[in-house]
Amino acid sequence: MKQDSPAAKRLDLLPEVFTFNDLTNDTYLGDAAMTSEAAKKFLIRARDRGLVARAAEDNGRASVYYNLRRDIDGPINRPMEAAHLLYEEALVIGLSVLHTYGWITQIPKIVDIAIHSTRRSCPKIRGVNFYFRPLEWFRNQKKSGAILDHRESEFVLPSLTPRAALDDINLYRDMWVP
Repeated sequence: MKQDSPAAKRLDLLPEVFTFNDLTNDTYLGDAAMTSEAAKKFLIRARDRGLVARAAEDNGRASVYYNLRRDIDGPINRPMEAAHLLYEEALVIGLSVLHTYGWITQIPKIVDIAIHSTRRSCPKIRGVNFYFRPLEWFRNQKKSGAILDHRESEFVLPSLTPRAALDDINLYRDMWVP
C-alpha cells in the first residue's frame, strides 16, 4: 500500500488498536466506513502486507487488531489495550500490580488480567495471562475500594491496589509467585 493510497489513509484514521467493527462503522472512518465483506478483504490484504496484526494468537472470534502503521511495536506495547477491547471488565491483577507499585523487584514479563468467569473461553494475547474471577469478586473489589480506575492506576486499564492484588494471589493461588 502506497503512502497516500486510500487503504493507507484509512489505517491512518484508525487508532493503534482497533476492532473489526471500527472498520464497518463511522466512528473513526466517517464516510470511508466499509461493508463487512470489504472490511474482511481489507484486513486480509493489510495483514499480508504487514500493516496490521491480529491481537489474538489463536484464530478464534477475537476481532481486535494492531495498526502497525501507527505503532510498529503494537503487539509488544499495547496488549492491555487489546485486552480492554476484548473484555470491557478487564482488570490488572497479580505481579504486574505488585511490581509497578514497588512491592516486589522482580519484573514480570506477562501482565495478569482478571475477566468475568461467565465467559466460556478467551483468546490468547501475547504478553497477557487471563484469569477468570466470579462477578461477585468484581463487585466485592469495587465495594471495598480495591479498584483503581485507569486514571488513578499506572496502567491503561483499571487495576487492583497492591494490597488487594496480594490478597487475590494468596486467595486464588492460580498464578506463579516468586
